Amino acid sequence: MGRLLKMNLVITPIKIGSYLVGLPYGPRGMAIAYSTVFVLWLVPLVAWITRGNVVSFREVVSTITRPVALSIVAGGLAFAARILCGQSWSALPRLVLEIGVVLVAFFGMLWFVAGQKSFYLDLLREFTKCSMVQEKRLVEA
Repeated sequence: MGRLLKMNLVITPIKIGSYLVGLPYGPRGMAIAYSTVFVLWLVPLVAWITRGNVVSFREVVSTITRPVALSIVAGGLAFAARILCGQSWSALPRLVLEIGVVLVAFFGMLWFVAGQKSFYLDLLREFTKCSMVQEKRLVEA
């Protein structure tokens, strides 16, 4: 039996259990239960996936530590912005505010705090170079 099938045989009852736990509390309860189960399932899943592979669990954890920490800080800032500014706003402006705060905070910290600015600028240059080459080919054809 394949590894993916085994993982699905384990996670499916866990998913169903999270639905059953959250169901009496409505949509918000189901969302919280489902999210909680998946956050708790993430560490064993990564350990299971990396077992017997070239990439180790420790390498995965060391790779995602900074982005996860930055995401938590950005989410906290968005939550603070919601509490300070957006409680009386309707859903769409509040959504725009929170998304804007998350994006600015995350990418600002990623560029300047984590020192990834040159990496992402190089990545952007590569994307624009590829699209310019494709446009040039289309124009020539």
